[in-house]
Amino acid sequence: MISSAATDTAPLTPAGVLPAATMQVGGKTWTRLTDAQTDTCYKATTGGLGDVLAAQGCRSMIRVTYTSGDSAVTIGIAVLDTKAQADAVMAGFKGQVQGLVPSGHTSYCTSTGCANTHASVGRYVYLTVSGTQKPGGTTADATATAAGPGFAATARAQLLARGSRH
Repeated sequence: MISSAATDTAPLTPAGVLPAATMQVGGKTWTRLTDAQTDTCYKATTGGLGDVLAAQGCRSMIRVTYTSGDSAVTIGIAVLDTKAQADAVMAGFKGQVQGLVPSGHTSYCTSTGCANTHASVGRYVYLTVSGTQKPGGTTADATATAAGPGFAATARAQLLARGSRH
């Protein structure tokens, strides 16, 4: 169901895909800080990822950030039309999704250098970027880095559940 836009017709919103206000990951409680949906995918990426997504017709990038103390993880979901496009993004993958924070917060992971994950399922590429919200932007953060794969697994599970709800 989630391999094609033709069969995956449920609305796509950050709250619809990743609705939890808090999550337990890596033995810590993570609180949703902010979310956004960007129709121009490259604006939510760095390190050349935007070019890879654009070449495959990326429709939008959904991002949700969770924090625990100074640690932050942003989950990104690139929305494409087909599984073949998502597979092509994975084959040419470079760069990362940018960390997302609300206005007035210290930005983080807006350039390459932070820990990240990337994978695909169906027509989606799901990504995480993990770092600290302390000044410096790309400072390594062991707590966030350890949590990144857990958030990626949650994103995958939510996308697969989306397919079973059709």
